[in-house]
Amino acid sequence: MSKNIDKNFEKRNETIRGWFKGLGHAIKIEIESRILMSWKRIIKFIGIGVVPIIYGITCVLAFWNPIEGIGRAPIAIMNNDHNIILVTSFEEEETSSFATSSKYHLKMGALNYSNGSAPIGSHGETVEDLNKLVYNLQNGKDFEGNSTPAGVELVLNNGLKLKTKANKTIKYEVTSSWEIIKSKLLPKTDKTISDQDYLFSAPKIADKMALTNIRYIDNNQEITNQWKGTKYYAQLKIKENYLANLIGYAGTLLYQAGATDDEIANNLNKTLAEWVAEMKNNQIDIWTTFERNFIFGYYMSTFNTFAEGMIIKAIPSVLTSLVGTNLLNTLSTSGDILNLALADAGNTSVVNEFDNYQKYVAMNVPNLPDLGTSEQRQKFEKYTIFGDVDENGKLRSSAKGGKLINSINELTDIGKWLLENTKVLDALGIISGNSQFPQFIKTLIINIIEAGIKEDAPHINQVLYNALVGQTDKTEETILSSVIKKIAKLLGLDNSLKDIEKFLNNLGTFNNTLVDPIMNQQQFIKNADQSVLKNSDVLLGATSVSQLPNKLKIFFNDKLLGGFTPEEIVQVEIQGENNGLYGIGLGIFFLVIGLWVGVLMQTFIFDRGKRVAKSTAVQWYLSKTVLMMLTVFVQATLEIWLAYAVGWHMLGLVTMFYIWLWFIASGFLFVIIIQALWFIVKDESIGKFMTVIVMVLSLAAGGGTFPAFAQFAFFHYISYLVPFTYVIRGFTAITFGTSLADPTTLATQLYILKNFAIFFIYIGIFVSLGLIIGSKNRLRDMNYGAHSAKKVLIAMTALSRDTSNFASLKTSKFARKPKYKYSWKALPKTFDQELYMKCRELFPFEGEFKWHKNKSHDFVQKPNYSDEDQITRNE
Repeated sequence: MSKNIDKNFEKRNETIRGWFKGLGHAIKIEIESRILMSWKRIIKFIGIGVVPIIYGITCVLAFWNPIEGIGRAPIAIMNNDHNIILVTSFEEEETSSFATSSKYHLKMGALNYSNGSAPIGSHGETVEDLNKLVYNLQNGKDFEGNSTPAGVELVLNNGLKLKTKANKTIKYEVTSSWEIIKSKLLPKTDKTISDQDYLFSAPKIADKMALTNIRYIDNNQEITNQWKGTKYYAQLKIKENYLANLIGYAGTLLYQAGATDDEIANNLNKTLAEWVAEMKNNQIDIWTTFERNFIFGYYMSTFNTFAEGMIIKAIPSVLTSLVGTNLLNTLSTSGDILNLALADAGNTSVVNEFDNYQKYVAMNVPNLPDLGTSEQRQKFEKYTIFGDVDENGKLRSSAKGGKLINSINELTDIGKWLLENTKVLDALGIISGNSQFPQFIKTLIINIIEAGIKEDAPHINQVLYNALVGQTDKTEETILSSVIKKIAKLLGLDNSLKDIEKFLNNLGTFNNTLVDPIMNQQQFIKNADQSVLKNSDVLLGATSVSQLPNKLKIFFNDKLLGGFTPEEIVQVEIQGENNGLYGIGLGIFFLVIGLWVGVLMQTFIFDRGKRVAKSTAVQWYLSKTVLMMLTVFVQATLEIWLAYAVGWHMLGLVTMFYIWLWFIASGFLFVIIIQALWFIVKDESIGKFMTVIVMVLSLAAGGGTFPAFAQFAFFHYISYLVPFTYVIRGFTAITFGTSLADPTTLATQLYILKNFAIFFIYIGIFVSLGLIIGSKNRLRDMNYGAHSAKKVLIAMTALSRDTSNFASLKTSKFARKPKYKYSWKALPKTFDQELYMKCRELFPFEGEFKWHKNKSHDFVQKPNYSDEDQITRNE
């Protein structure tokens, strides 16, 4: 290598080394003067460091999981309806056979007064009043309690009629709209508190929100005063006769399914079309409001879902007379009914043996002194589960059995009716989404009927009673009767009959509790749960009675779907669902906003001043960049790890580390964008204003709340331009894509890298703008008073300076508008005070109207140095 080449290389190397040395010196001066110069500067730096925390972390905490809190809103259920007596009866002409039972009908409706004028209960009768009437009708008496061996004609509110008599099975149930709704709420923890004074709660809606502040109102005046008022944010109002009309309509619909036109005309007081018109005016009114808070109002629209769950989903249970879909409504009996039965049996030794407001489960006829005769025992028998049984579980002579035998008999009737009305089964197939369902039901019913279950009911009664008591060895016949075998075979359990036998032999967990054959409902539930827990292995893994319905649902789905569970047929995966809290989802948005605001605030604490005279434009600009990046590193680190401390730790330390790295990179990107906008125009206020515009567009279109495609087209297009889009996309992918038990997928990794790559497009654009335009123009403003060559030329001419080296004519000097070619290198590279002052004089920073300039103005008083600095900038 020649000596000349060596010298050139050495000279160039020294120049590069010197340039970086100058840059380092400029950075050092910036840090010393802007951060370390005084305690006030240090305090300001600390303050700017926590700005993102003030916004981001505060919002994360405030919005951590607000949906659950929405459920605390005061809600009212307003009831203008009344109690009714729901009556159901399967009627079949004695001459008709099973094969030709075209006259077989389900009659259902709300019981009217004896004169047929209106549904019973509409005159304000209490539940106890209606229970007494039900007891009279069940025991061969009329409405007034007089004995009527021939029976009483009952009129339902849809016109259907039926007559009570000894061999007719009619089911009565005292219920109300409120009782149906209440069955869908969480049970009262203190039954001594009246419904009107109790604060009810509802189960969670979609496992996310529970309504916990529900009041019940049945006072007409209060309902009038509060409806659509300000006290309750959401309200449900039940109209008068709502349930009676609903039952009347349902009874008409079901009766028409198997009746001739003549029967319909003779027995129904309204056509189905008339009932449909009536039902359109029979709606439950639901009201909520957006006026207090939009988000609250939006989410409280889920109150409709809550109401549907309470009312609409309860209708099928009403149609089958199992109001509330609760087995205990069938097994249990009100205390006032039991008291009436004791009194009617001639029991004089006890008065009000049972609490009228409590419900009881009577296992068998109690061994009371005044229930010695068979006639007296029959008064009480129908309210028990097993009836009047002896010590071996067999029915005593003349005993008819309790609720179990009656339910078996009713089941066969329902089976016949279902088989006669195949449209109902077809509807069940549509609802279940499985065409095999109707055939499955038909096959099940046929097997039950063919097995002679109705005739074998006393035996089944004995088997179950002895199993519960734990004395299965006292059953005379084998437990595995033909009924159990047929059902087991149908359900694919014929190879598991030993498990069924084990289950029946293992039921006896009540122990000595059956010495007292009557338990209150709470004690019965406790005992039943113990029995289920003991037999969990043969009860599909259930550990309590409440778990059995869902376990059975899964089991039957398995059988109906040909051995596949619903989960095997449809696999649902929602990635990140475990971390789907508002404090994390919206927290991403809040943290990013906090970081942007933190960088923006730096432009108010720091300045654009040049503190090293020999620094070039690029050195001066980059020294500011490094100062801001150092600050944003502190801001981002504090914000992310404080978020980790207040709840984000649930994402895991590794994920949080990735988030921190992403946040640092995002902060550096924000510095590059904001600094470029801050420097690119002469007036720094305009630069800050441009930064705010970018932030507003990012808030609107960056995808932090709603995806941009769900918004106006303008914001969708803008979303591709604003930086928040790519910062939030990568942030979200890291948050919900790396906090998994399984390794992060390749798709997630590529998605994160794709968004990170876009950072460099912004960096290229804004670094170029900052260095090529911002730094050069601002340096010229500081050295010469203007960055416009034309203005500098005018100022130099006014100072009688030689401008030949600075400006040379590109056109003829006699041209109307001569054009010049400018050479900034001809000017000194340092501050030219004379030229600077002349430019400021000729071209003031802010122009002024003549009328304002000619007015006299008082001296502007400045409270302290910080105000002086701001006022100076504005002036």
